[in-house]
Amino acid sequence: MTDHPAVELLCDTMSGISEDVYAAGWLQDCEWALWHALTEWRAGRPAVGAHANLSPYMTKLDWLHRQAGGWWMGWAKEVER
Repeated sequence: MTDHPAVELLCDTMSGISEDVYAAGWLQDCEWALWHALTEWRAGRPAVGAHANLSPYMTKLDWLHRQAGGWWMGWAKEVER
């Protein structure tokens, strides 16, 4: 894990969402599902299906992504801009 507080908070938030929304400690491919939901949200497309319950988290995820300078992919930070 990195020393950057925003990256750690991003990872913790993603894990919390996995627990709250999917009832899983870390849903397999959770990082991809959340990244997809965030990019759809940014594009103004409505959340549907499994992503419908993610809407309340999008503002925080967007802010954390920008503060961290990337996205958390498993155990390695990947930069997505």
